Amino acid sequence: MPVVESLMTALTARYGRVEGENVYYALEASGRGPFAKGRKYRDLHLKWAEEKGVPPASPSTSPGRVPAKGRRRSAGRPRGRGRRSG
Repeated sequence: MPVVESLMTALTARYGRVEGENVYYALEASGRGPFAKGRKYRDLHLKWAEEKGVPPASPSTSPGRVPAKGRRRSAGRPRGRGRRSG
């Protein structure tokens, strides 16, 4: 049973019944979207996590994609002005 009926209704109308339910429950379990920290339904996510006995979701601490050190252009890009005629 969804905690936020209006959100479930909107998602099922947009994505269809099965995919809408999958999206809703993924948002609820991961603590994203309206269940994220500082958002409208965060308290409901915390209550859900406590009932299920799982730790509440927290924002990702991974730094993301970091470019290789000293690399400014792709390896396939030619350097200079191109071919010069003799």
